[in-house]
Amino acid sequence: MRGRERVCKKHIKQAGWSIANEGQRDESYHLELHGPRGERMKVDAPSKARAYRHAERQVNGTEPGMALWASPA
Repeated sequence: MRGRERVCKKHIKQAGWSIANEGQRDESYHLELHGPRGERMKVDAPSKARAYRHAERQVNGTEPGMALWASPA
């Protein structure tokens, strides 16, 4: 799934988001993204590939993201 992970990362960056933090946390993989208008998103998934997939789908709007919120910039 490394190819798919690379594609998801490219799509996230094309949408204007940047990956601020990523890593293993307990038994899940954690991603923290920063958006173009000051939004922040946190994604927790069982694996690195799924975390990137969930983040990509939330960024492009195909998966409803309860993890999205805007912070005052």
